[in-house]
Amino acid sequence: MFWGSSSNNGPSEAQKKAINEVHQQITAAQAVFDRVFKECHLKCVNSKHPAEEELTKGESVCTDRCVSKYFEAVNKISLVVQNFAEEQQKIMAEQMQTQTA
Repeated sequence: MFWGSSSNNGPSEAQKKAINEVHQQITAAQAVFDRVFKECHLKCVNSKHPAEEELTKGESVCTDRCVSKYFEAVNKISLVVQNFAEEQQKIMAEQMQTQTA
């Protein structure tokens, strides 16, 4: 009864869809993390001293700023895309109303 049903048929279609959406979100979050790590590491961490276990103060500050700027940019882009999608939905809804009227 793990899936919340009385039968042993496994997850319902709605549950499968929700699981798939969560999986996609986790995959996207992992991709963002990997990209930020790669970009900020290349930019900020001195590759001449790879054996050091801790970041220098300068590397740490650089990495902090890099990550902050990256997420600030991602948030701005997300807002632009969201606003564009909302505008497109409004336009489509208006077109549907004029076609049915």
